[in-house]
Formats: sequence, C-alpha cells, structure tokens
Amino acid sequence: MAVDCTPLYAAATTCYNVISPRDCFCPNVLNNTCSAICRQRDQPAGYLHWVLGICANPISPWNSSDKGGVQFRMDWPDYQPLADTAYDNLFPWQWRIEFRADEVGGKNTSGKDRNNTTAAPSCPSYTAKLGVFAAVNATIIFVTLIFGRSDVMQFLTRNLLGRPGRWWWTVAFVNGIIAFGGNLIIAHMIRRTPGFANIDTTHLALLWIARPRLSWLAAFLVKFQMDKAIYFGVGASSALTEVILQAIGATYIGMTVHFAASRNYYRLHHLENIQRGYYASIMYSGALLWVISIGIALGICVSTFLGIGPIIAGVLTDVGKFLWQAVLSLGYRLAWICNICGIPLPQRRTDDPVELQSVRSSSKPSAVSHFRASVSETASLTRDRDVVSILLGVGLRLKDLNNLYFFGFLMSFPFTGQWLFWAGFVGLAGDR
Repeated sequence: MAVDCTPLYAAATTCYNVISPRDCFCPNVLNNTCSAICRQRDQPAGYLHWVLGICANPISPWNSSDKGGVQFRMDWPDYQPLADTAYDNLFPWQWRIEFRADEVGGKNTSGKDRNNTTAAPSCPSYTAKLGVFAAVNATIIFVTLIFGRSDVMQFLTRNLLGRPGRWWWTVAFVNGIIAFGGNLIIAHMIRRTPGFANIDTTHLALLWIARPRLSWLAAFLVKFQMDKAIYFGVGASSALTEVILQAIGATYIGMTVHFAASRNYYRLHHLENIQRGYYASIMYSGALLWVISIGIALGICVSTFLGIGPIIAGVLTDVGKFLWQAVLSLGYRLAWICNICGIPLPQRRTDDPVELQSVRSSSKPSAVSHFRASVSETASLTRDRDVVSILLGVGLRLKDLNNLYFFGFLMSFPFTGQWLFWAGFVGLAGDR
C-alpha cells in the first residue's frame, strides 16, 4: 500500500495518534483514490468489509445523517471498482456463459436496430431456473415409480427386460454415460447458438453433472413387494448410477469448497458488503455440506456393491474388541492402584433374589404365544428364502437391501447441499 497508494497511505498514517481515528480516516478515504489497492483473491472483499465497517456501519455510521452508509458508498471513488472486482472474485471458475454481440456481427446487445439484427436473448428469472430443476426431479420420481417396476418393464418389452439378473450393473453404467453424454450434446447446442461460441462444452457438462437429482430415491423402493422383486433392479442400478455421477460432479463442488476456504469466504459477515455476496455464501455452504456428507453415503454404496462390507465390518469389529480390551486392562490397573492407595471403589448393585425370581417367572412365554411365534417365524423364513434366492440371482444379499435403504437416507444430505449450491450459484450469476 505504501508503494501503490502513496497519498492514501500517507493520509491514513496521520490518523494513528488522533483522539478519534475514524473521524480522521474516513474523510481521507473519500479524498484520496487508489485504483491499485486490494485487487487480488479475497483482498477486495476484506478491504470493503474493513472500510465500510468503520465508515458506513448501519448501526453506528461515521456520518450520523448517512442512514445505512449509502451516501458514503456514493462519495467513495474506489467503492464501485472494488465492488465489481470483489464480485468477479466470488466465482470459483473463470469461464462464463455470456452473449457476445461481436460473434454475430453486431454491436448493440440491447435490442434490434439498423446495424444489428440479432438481439441479446433474455435470461429466465431466478425462480424459473430453479423451477426447471424441480420439474426434472418430479418427472424422475414419476418415471421411476411407473416404469421402474419390473412387471411393467416385462409387460412393455414382452419379457425382454425387467427379469431378475445382473443386468443392473450394465444399466447403471449406461445411465451414467447417457447423463454425461446428454449434457455434452446440450452444451454443444448452446455453443452453436449465435453469440455463445465461446463456451467450453466439457466444463459446462461437468458443472451440470453436479445438479441435484432424485434418482437415488429408488433405493427406498427395494423393500416394496420384496417377494416379487418389483424394484430390486431399479433400486440397485439407480444407487450405482448416483455413485458414478456424484464422483464426476465432485469436480466443481470440490473446487468450490477449496476456493472459498483458501480465500476466507467462510468467515462470518465477510461477504455482506459485496454485490450478491449472500448468494455466494449459500453456494459455498451447500458445497461444504455436500463434501462433508457425500463420503459416508458413497462408501456404504460402494462397499455393498463390491462385497467388501463384511470385510470392513470385520475390521471394525476387531478394532472395537482391541479398544475394549485396552479399556478393561486400564480399568483393572486403576482398580489395583486404588486398592493399594486405600481409595474406596463403588460396589456393584445386587438385586433382591425374590424380585429376580418374580421377573423370571413373569417373563416365561405361554404355550399359545410360543405357537404363534413359531408360525410367524416359519412364514418369515419362507418369505426370506424366496427373497434371498431372487437376490442371489441379481448378485445381492439380504443385508444389501438395508444398506441401500440407509444409502437413500444418507443421500438426502448431499442432495440438500447440491440444491443450496445451485440456488446460490444461480443467484450469484444473475443474468450472466
């Protein structure tokens, strides 16, 4: 600052030893401009937060007649350049989807006139953009409920599809290829539109993969009519497809978290003085929620499909036994030390023998209840055998259904994070 903004630095240093530094500093900021100050990374946001917090604080402004610091912002010559730079620095990536009139041979981007026959297209509203996501998700739920049923697919394809088998692995990878390929085709169509030839189709397709999807809800349907395996295939394939797409979508969401963390944008009130800083905070928070929650969900799904769940459970069990033995050994040593030092230890409670006998006698099942339990258990075992035989045909186990059900529950958190990410990004970008 001493080199790039010598007049401002010299004026600011005179305010160190005065009775009211704010009354000295704020006029100096208004009277001395410096276009080279704080232009990189989070510097514009930090400088705006500091200066406006001193001179344009809504609760205690430097000028008592300046309500909300509006007049100070208008009189400060560096405010608008700093605000524009701070806004541009909120985007984790440098590319934009913007209409360029020079690519269609015109100069006017606000309408039609004699020199330009191509007008800049109007962007949909904030609500309309997010409404498209909601409409797509609603369509996915409807299609999954109707066409995801194995009996419906068998009827429509004359038993060609919908039969139990390991085909769901192939369907999952095909769905992933179709989703990413569809994004590439749409991005290429946008690039062919006059005025949008500067778009990078690959980056745009990767960003669209991070959209919130509800296909993972099919995991909740695996227990519906289990004996007929109505939703086994679509539940397993949808879960694996979501794993593939979430892994690809991690590119831009992970980039956003690293970007915001490295620039201190997660600090409280750090973006409150920046245009659309509220939406940027929502986008960064959604990305952080996704990163925190996605690992557990994908780990459970991958361990289920690869069959390494029992191995992981065995390792965790061995670790738990080791820790328990360590705790017991430590407890014995502490008891021995307390015994030597004469420290009394709490005695274990001994129940009344009469009371224990009463509880044991009352807990004995009757002959009728024992018969009913036997019948129910036999029916349950018969049904489980049928379900197990079907699951073996598709390469799954009975416990995998519970894992898929739990996976669907855990995916609600990354899904919420993706919605926040896109709600913030759409609001931050505006018409850009």
